[in-house]
Amino acid sequence: MNEDWRGKRGVDFELEVYGKDQNLDKKIWRATHFSMHFLSEITSHYDFCSLYIVHPFTVKFLAKINPITITNLDKVITNQVTKRNKKLQFFLKNCYPRKVQSSFFHASYELIRITNYFPQLIKVSSKIQNEIGFGKFHINYKQLKRIISEFKHVKSMTFASCKLTIPKVPNFSIALNGTNIQKLSFQKSGQVNRSNWKENPHELRNLVKGLATSESLKQTLKELNLKVCNVKAREIKFLLESIGLSKPYLLI
Repeated sequence: MNEDWRGKRGVDFELEVYGKDQNLDKKIWRATHFSMHFLSEITSHYDFCSLYIVHPFTVKFLAKINPITITNLDKVITNQVTKRNKKLQFFLKNCYPRKVQSSFFHASYELIRITNYFPQLIKVSSKIQNEIGFGKFHINYKQLKRIISEFKHVKSMTFASCKLTIPKVPNFSIALNGTNIQKLSFQKSGQVNRSNWKENPHELRNLVKGLATSESLKQTLKELNLKVCNVKAREIKFLLESIGLSKPYLLI
């Protein structure tokens, strides 16, 4: 997941399209809005298409469109998400593309609670096929459990630089039956100004013990990313081995 936000002054959207050769056949459009006809016409000629919502607080046309219908939309990346943005809530609820391969939601520079967008994010979960990512959000216990459960069909799930509140062990024994998750990343979420797992090691233990309650996840999980989480590598390895979750490739 690319954590870099694409802020451009005076630009609300970026549409990036490319053919099978990403280096030779690539084009980028930047604008304050795109018409649905333009989106459909342009993206039908390319193999991969990514829509970047750069400034969700200044979007002008969201209230005028139906759900975006683009057959090969690869990514939807929303940056600079603020504490409460009604237009972004409306976009998620009423205008989100019917099917995308990957979707990433990045909060603004400050850590914000995911609460105001939580219902809408859960609603679009079935539309996101392969990869979901969240950056710089404060996510409580119930929300984290629900997100992991609702997005169990994706192959990759990321919580980057998030504050995760995990006071007890979540039970995924039933919720993750039939999961497809192969990669889980909590990179930078254990830092002092986030979940602070060095001072709250019980919350990290609760997290990995909860993941280990799912026999399905044990079978599918190939990579667990705990980089830059302020916890010593040997402590993480010992913890994973002690609960039978040492199979996935560990990034620390």
